[in-house]
Amino acid sequence: MTEWRLEYMRERAALYAEKIEGTGAYLDRCVGFIDGTAIFIAQPGEGLQRAGYSGHKRKRAVKFQSVLTPVGLIFHLFGPWEGRRHDMIL
Repeated sequence: MTEWRLEYMRERAALYAEKIEGTGAYLDRCVGFIDGTAIFIAQPGEGLQRAGYSGHKRKRAVKFQSVLTPVGLIFHLFGPWEGRRHDMIL
């Protein structure tokens, strides 16, 4: 994603909020869901091994946080961050 498609998002946001509310959820303005993803990587060099190591996963990783729409489209993508960072920090 290199640029925002604001007009597309504005058009679809009301539809997504309506679909989520229609499922019985008590959310009337929700347009997406937050998802944190860890992508496992090979052993990095240049002293970056500690930053990339995820103690929870017990592997080296790079983390991304995204907001997904109900139809599976990525609404917003944030990252990459070191694997040691907790999802709450992202």
